[in-house]
Amino acid sequence: MYAGGAGTILSYCKDNPATDQTGLAQWGNDQADTWIGQTLAFLYNDIYDQLGLTEYYSWDVGPGRNITTGYVDDWTPSNGWRQFMQEKLGSMLYSDATLGPLHGNPATCGGVGLGNHLSSRDIVNWTAAAGANWRMRKVACWWCNSYGSGTVTNAFPDFATAFGIRPKAMQDSTLMKKNAGLFWIEHLQDEAGRSWSIAEAACAFDQAWVCGPNAIPGGCDPTWAIWRTLNDFLGQYSALWKYQPYLEGFYWLPYSSMYDAELMGDVLTHVHQ
Repeated sequence: MYAGGAGTILSYCKDNPATDQTGLAQWGNDQADTWIGQTLAFLYNDIYDQLGLTEYYSWDVGPGRNITTGYVDDWTPSNGWRQFMQEKLGSMLYSDATLGPLHGNPATCGGVGLGNHLSSRDIVNWTAAAGANWRMRKVACWWCNSYGSGTVTNAFPDFATAFGIRPKAMQDSTLMKKNAGLFWIEHLQDEAGRSWSIAEAACAFDQAWVCGPNAIPGGCDPTWAIWRTLNDFLGQYSALWKYQPYLEGFYWLPYSSMYDAELMGDVLTHVHQ
């Protein structure tokens, strides 16, 4: 089960510029603040504003989609981020999440070795607090090796499994609630010399999925499939192909949850495929 009309969790990591040896920490921190902490947070909070960008009503995208919560994981060991994640992932108010840029690997994410962090096993335990079958509707996990093997075991499942993203083959062939997640097989890297950051890319992907291709007041369309959104997005951010994006779950999931009952039976009438 999941709450199809629930709000969004936003979180990202900030590094300590004082101990940075590359000179990228402050640039990356500023980028994360701008694109995730400000631009993306404003988008989700602005969804039902009839004078805002999307001009959506609850019957366009589902009720409660403009509930947004966010938290920064920094280099302070006891910064409250882990507790924040536990509370939000165990709440039925939130079924969507955009996490990152963060540090991480196939089984752990957060300020690994710096601030707070969590494991895929933690996520399984925390979401179980909301119900034995609680699953996220959509996650975008922007950290290195967020989908991979090697360190993944039965004790530490991959993050797609931890968030309840069922395999594509299962979702395609089963009458079930659909969900999807974006992960990365390789190491994501920021380079101050290029014209965009991982944080900007994460914001752009969510905006494309929420708004569709015509992100102007009154022109947004929340029925574009996440697979089509990803491919259009990679056309703009082609450098990200080398990090091997991996989409798990139902490729034709739209942002709007109003058609979830149809999607259970693989009816895609209202989805831009």
